[in-house]
Amino acid sequence: MMYSRLRHKPIQYILGDTYFMGNRILVKQPVLIPRVETEKLCELILEDMKNKQPFKFLEIGCGSGCISISLCKNSNCEGVAIDISQHAVSLTKKNAKLVLGKKWYKKLSVYESDMWKFSPGNKFDLIVSNPPYIPSLMINGLEKQVKLWEDNRALDGGDDGFKYVEFIIKQDWVKENGEMWFEIDSSHKDKVEGEYIEDIFGRCRYLKIKK
Repeated sequence: MMYSRLRHKPIQYILGDTYFMGNRILVKQPVLIPRVETEKLCELILEDMKNKQPFKFLEIGCGSGCISISLCKNSNCEGVAIDISQHAVSLTKKNAKLVLGKKWYKKLSVYESDMWKFSPGNKFDLIVSNPPYIPSLMINGLEKQVKLWEDNRALDGGDDGFKYVEFIIKQDWVKENGEMWFEIDSSHKDKVEGEYIEDIFGRCRYLKIKK
């Protein structure tokens, strides 16, 4: 363990798990490690949707599955989760079984899919995404335990960090009166019309868009 830490390996990867919304979540390199800021995103969505149940949601870029699993466990909903990474899809399925039980697949469908080519067929009440949102020029300045170990595809959001959010907003994937929730970089405030919400550290971190 000492050698791994000297190589800046995150403690979560060394231990093989972390906790998110009170649930044990398995983690494995290079899938992004769940952050406390993302717990706040889940809490905001659950509070917002508590009187809109049952609902169907789509998560784009599910990673470890922590968001989709938390929504499924704490509300009356069904979800679809996609990720371009085979590692992420596999990990999401394992975590869904761990947290939701053997019949997890009745609440959550998980697919390996490229967002740019994705065609869901049906519209959703809710779309949620914690996409890559760090501007490309800032990637090299990240802490070593992040940039050396976590999947760059889950971090690099392009020139201004907003290209994934911008693409998702333009798609016809959400029902009329449905909602889209994103975790964003603080530099993205006021890029599009919506409700911007601060994280627990006082930084602009979440974006809610009503269709």
